[in-house]
Amino acid sequence: MTEQAPHRRGVATAVVAGGLLAAVAVAIASTSGEDAPDSTGATRTLAPTDDPALRALTDRALAAINDRDPDAMRAVSCDPARVGASDGAPPDAHADLVSYPAVDGSTAVAQVAVTAGGKTSTVPLTLELRSGTWCVR
Repeated sequence: MTEQAPHRRGVATAVVAGGLLAAVAVAIASTSGEDAPDSTGATRTLAPTDDPALRALTDRALAAINDRDPDAMRAVSCDPARVGASDGAPPDAHADLVSYPAVDGSTAVAQVAVTAGGKTSTVPLTLELRSGTWCVR
């Protein structure tokens, strides 16, 4: 087995979290509601949900990411085949909840602060309602 180059380890990290989270950029976390365009293009603020099932799914997704547990990630993913191994994840990478999901129809978006290499970025964790069950997109 060949050792991965440092750049490849970054790609492996993106595979682990990438199916669940967007790319990392430096940002400050905010706990307010999320602005989202509606069907007319107008922007409105969505409030985080009080739905216990969505909150539990969000918590399970974050635990799976932080535990670097591909099986747990597949269990919450809408597309389990896209979840890769966690071998190259930086040991200091960590995800923290900024806000529980705000629901807009069959989609919900939580905000998550991802920290790695001393840099923190707030990224969306998108959930989708499929056949009556929420999963992480």
